[in-house]
Amino acid sequence: MRLVSHRLEVFRSEVWLARTCALLVGVAFTWLCAALGLCTLSLHTTRAPRLTFAKRRVSAVEHAVTHYWLDHDRCPTKKSDLIANGYVDARNLEDPWGKPIQFSCSDETAVARSAGPDRTFGTWDDITTGS
Repeated sequence: MRLVSHRLEVFRSEVWLARTCALLVGVAFTWLCAALGLCTLSLHTTRAPRLTFAKRRVSAVEHAVTHYWLDHDRCPTKKSDLIANGYVDARNLEDPWGKPIQFSCSDETAVARSAGPDRTFGTWDDITTGS
């Protein structure tokens, strides 16, 4: 009888230990998921404002080029043309990643472009007013 009682006591302590471990693993997993979620949210919220800011600057440069073109019957050849004539502020000619915003004119439209987060022109993440 004493042996059965002792085994029952050992069994209960093992069950208690197993339940406690399961609870601790569950709590740790919950905290891990929360931390990963916060990291993901943090990355998203820090990148989104830069993209919005870049789109605004690209739009401002594109409007400046268009106005210059209408006033002078030609596309500006250098950034200093836009700055000297007051069409755009010099700081608006640089994107949030420190790269210059490029501009050009075709037969009918003016186009401005930021290299985007990868800082390389001609890649999928370039920013234009249409993107």
